[in-house]
Amino acid sequence: MKLLDTLNPEQREAVIRTDGSVLVLAGAGSGKTRVLTHKVAYLLQEGIAKPWEVLAVTFTNKAAGDMKSRIERLLDSDLRNMWVGTFHSLFARIVRRFGDRIGYSSNFAIYDRQDQHKVMKEVLNDIPALAPFLNYKRAVGIISSMKSRLRPPMETGGQLGFKVDTAELYQAYERKMKGYNALDFDDLLMKPLELMQAHPDIANIYRNRFRYILVDEFQDTNITQNELLRIIYAKHKNITVVGDDDQAIYGWRGAELKNILNFPRTYPGGIIVRLERNYRSTNLILQVAQAVIENNLSRHGKTLWTDIESRFKPVLISSFDSREEAVAIASTIQDLTIDGVVRSSIAILYRTNAQSRVLENALREYNIPYTIVGGLKFYQRKEIKDLLAYLKLLVNPSDGVALTRIINFPPRGIGGKTIAGLMEYASDNNLELWEALKSIDESSELKPAAQKKLEKFAEMITALKQKAESGSFIDLVKAIIDKTGLIDHYTKEGDEESFARVDNLREFIAAVEEYVKTYTERTMDDFLQEVALVSETDEWEEGDVVSLMTLHSAKGLEFPVVFISGLEEGLFPLIREGEVDLEEERRLFYVGVTRAMERLFLSYASWRRVGLDGMPSRFIDEIPDEMLDDWTGFRRHYSESKPLDKYDRQPPPAQTSVQMFKRGDRVVHAKFGEGIVASIELRNNDEMVTVFFQGYGAKKLKLKLAGLKKLTV
Repeated sequence: MKLLDTLNPEQREAVIRTDGSVLVLAGAGSGKTRVLTHKVAYLLQEGIAKPWEVLAVTFTNKAAGDMKSRIERLLDSDLRNMWVGTFHSLFARIVRRFGDRIGYSSNFAIYDRQDQHKVMKEVLNDIPALAPFLNYKRAVGIISSMKSRLRPPMETGGQLGFKVDTAELYQAYERKMKGYNALDFDDLLMKPLELMQAHPDIANIYRNRFRYILVDEFQDTNITQNELLRIIYAKHKNITVVGDDDQAIYGWRGAELKNILNFPRTYPGGIIVRLERNYRSTNLILQVAQAVIENNLSRHGKTLWTDIESRFKPVLISSFDSREEAVAIASTIQDLTIDGVVRSSIAILYRTNAQSRVLENALREYNIPYTIVGGLKFYQRKEIKDLLAYLKLLVNPSDGVALTRIINFPPRGIGGKTIAGLMEYASDNNLELWEALKSIDESSELKPAAQKKLEKFAEMITALKQKAESGSFIDLVKAIIDKTGLIDHYTKEGDEESFARVDNLREFIAAVEEYVKTYTERTMDDFLQEVALVSETDEWEEGDVVSLMTLHSAKGLEFPVVFISGLEEGLFPLIREGEVDLEEERRLFYVGVTRAMERLFLSYASWRRVGLDGMPSRFIDEIPDEMLDDWTGFRRHYSESKPLDKYDRQPPPAQTSVQMFKRGDRVVHAKFGEGIVASIELRNNDEMVTVFFQGYGAKKLKLKLAGLKKLTV
């Protein structure tokens, strides 16, 4: 059968096993997307399932779109009736349909983090006793963490290190959100679960419909997502999940590693298929990744292999400080491009966003164009969020966050006191803000001039609502921009930033035009929902530039050349307030290494900033010496490196009476104290040792004069 001809034996086994539970442990670069798409195509082509009987879940809109288009190409058919999408977008449909059972209308708003912060500020203003103990951002984080782990609001904040009654905070937040007819991202999973647990008839609708469930990136699921899958799985018991426990890097935002580790017990009677052949990286790159990840205990276990031979050894660059490290990376990139490597094939990865500053400076000095992946995205820009707020208010008049965002933007003389007076009037009369705005009278205690401004704003919104009901989506967006004066507001400012904002507003019109043209049957509600669910990497596009990003942002990407910078204890693995999830940090390192296809550079500096003393990362110690080509300091230039088939390592020195050391040895010096050997080299017949000492940084010493003693503990 042609559909199966392109699959290797393990991939084929995962595809043709249609009944029961299947856990596909897909190592990095092993073709997991091919397995998912071919399995759906196989189910449909063989008549085992109809399109509407398949539920295929991904973690990004881009991945969902790619999956659906690939399946359609394989089958040469339209799959508009099949549910393919992210957890949030798919399960939001259930709330749209049945939300009235739990007190939400079908036009509920979806609040992002900034919207949640505004709501929480209101909550804390209503409960001033909580204000001394936590700020609004932390409060939102507490509630989000509780929701993702299905923790009930009755638990007290004392367990989270705060003298706060979490139940009071949680319940006040929920009341406020419900009053706005709004859900946050956690609610898009919690509310469908609540619906199906409380109403078996709703659960049965989806149990009966979906005979086959397929899930991508299963290692990133949280407790709520797994519970939703279990409910739908309960009748037909056919589920295939694809994931890699070695790439589980989102525990900090609620992902539960136990979901994939416990899969055989949660969904019993199935099989485990290991995809261990890697189609991306060279054999030496995989050996580096394997050497480190094998130190983790919480894993199913797999060994990646490839038939792609290495031309270059992975390189370890050690530098004196972060500035020298950045220059070494920029200089190496310059030489790579001279040798014909295109800039878009190069990525620099780092553990924290703060590391990008010095890297950016060095790239600018070398005139190397770059982009920051994961920076401020289109739909997060202020002018776009303002325009979206107008649309949200027209769709859902109960959306108090949208209303307060744009009631005085562009400025129309409605100040803070007026808004506070409006909110007080709404509270006194038990009205939503929009209803209060339309019915405000002398009892509000607002001055006549303030009332007049509010009435004028209400008239404008009412006119736009009529436009929304009678005109096209595109015409409505243009009318909002025109009647509110958004473009005029920025044009009058006359600087480059303002012109860029105008360009963004015009680009928004183009986005709406494209959406309407592409999805003729969808509504403005659908558009707003998709915009709200755009993920970090959905908007990223390649260009002739070097890509800079955090290791988390690199997940799912690949580059011929990869630099991982900042490999120092405390930074990577990252230690904050004395705490570190070492196994997750190791998985993050594994993800970074396996992004590399042909060349891998690992780098660290002996001094970065106060609090980080430059001790090399333990992950470097876990890599056998023979796997790496050491470049000690910036003085070792890329052009001196040779392809592996011509590589000639400096032979060891002749027998001496000096005690021999190797990289990674822990030593003690009479003056500098304890340190770690970074490298040993032969210079003018003298053995020179570079050691990183706590508090002193890198020191290059003559081995025979250093008086170093090896520490055995």
